[in-house]
Amino acid sequence: MIKCKSILFINFIFINTIVCQNMHSGWIVNDPELTDQFIGVYQDSLFKQSIIPDHYPQKDDKLIIRVEFERNNNVLLKEMKSKDQNGLRRSFDEKIIEKLDLKWIKSLTSRKYSWEELNKDDLYDFEIDDDVVNVYTVRNYKRARDAFWWTFREFDLSSDFRFVIRPAKSNFGVFAEQGLMNAGYSQLSSRTLLTGIASELGKFFIIVPWVVPYEKIIKGRPLDGFWGTGISLDSQYLGCEITYQNPSFNKKDFKPFNDNNDFIFTNISATIYLSNTYYLERKTKPVSSMNKFGQQRQQIFPSGSIRIKAGYSFRELNFGYLEGNTLDIKYKSSLLESSRLMAKAEYISDDDVFRIFGMFHFGEQMSLQMGFDRSFVKSMKFLKLGLRINYNSNIDLISNKENLFTWEPGYMVIPSLTFIF
Repeated sequence: MIKCKSILFINFIFINTIVCQNMHSGWIVNDPELTDQFIGVYQDSLFKQSIIPDHYPQKDDKLIIRVEFERNNNVLLKEMKSKDQNGLRRSFDEKIIEKLDLKWIKSLTSRKYSWEELNKDDLYDFEIDDDVVNVYTVRNYKRARDAFWWTFREFDLSSDFRFVIRPAKSNFGVFAEQGLMNAGYSQLSSRTLLTGIASELGKFFIIVPWVVPYEKIIKGRPLDGFWGTGISLDSQYLGCEITYQNPSFNKKDFKPFNDNNDFIFTNISATIYLSNTYYLERKTKPVSSMNKFGQQRQQIFPSGSIRIKAGYSFRELNFGYLEGNTLDIKYKSSLLESSRLMAKAEYISDDDVFRIFGMFHFGEQMSLQMGFDRSFVKSMKFLKLGLRINYNSNIDLISNKENLFTWEPGYMVIPSLTFIF
């Protein structure tokens, strides 16, 4: 069933690629100084005319602009509005805007400042039907967060079993992803599948026991999974997640990893972290100018945004045996054994060519997860090729000075193919 749905999604993606073009965009200016200056200049011109409207933009409003992109890369300002703290929108007089000094228009359309993407109401107001974030190659701190939390597109489908669908003009989406990444066990080391609903700030999901499709080539033993549920919350500076799995629920769905009928899973996991996003400048190096005037430079790494997370991660490891229809749990990790420090870095380039992440858990067991995606064809930025790397150190499960089991998760390296629209 999952394979059939994936095929339908991919077919739908190719159809949309053929018939759709991103010609418009819009955003909210998040620079109070620029907003104050621009609206001040506008008001000066407005007050010179004999008739002043009852409601006109104020300096403490937020600027909302809509632009159109031409084939020659020119950017045209198509419409402007302002919004006060209560959400009341005010329009600008187009005739006055046309008479303003061109430098003020360029200061807005260049978007070399902090900005926010439009919310659902703003999209409807401007009649923008498509994605409004990616068509402009300048930084937005929110992009790094959205790219890894859910997506800033409508579809984000990957061969590593991470699927996100976020309908246009909607503040929610549906997702499915393999593994318990915040607990330290990615899609390459956990026999779980999370599926649920995602919004701007939260995710609610159920946990489904899952057999890793490429289990036979894994260099080690993955974490087992049972039916459960979980919730995640994430904001710019703070995030958390908690999951719970109940091995006694629907035991018939559990498929042992080997003939020993043993299992190892995390009954409860919880993570809390602080985060922030930073701007990385473009890195270049000098190259031969081929006798042309001036020094030529080659890009080493593009500019982009990187999000850093750091916090505390807890996961209680359980080990036992499935004997007939009975689950016999022999071991549960203690609070100290279950506690680890967590750090993660997420990077996305301004042109969305590169996506890189790395996650590290430090404690009695070490866990490392890394991923890299890149678009190699300019005309096919929706297609990214990448690599996934996962490593977990061995851990002895000791009870009453007896080593009950040595878990050897091992490592895994696989290529990935991602479609983003």
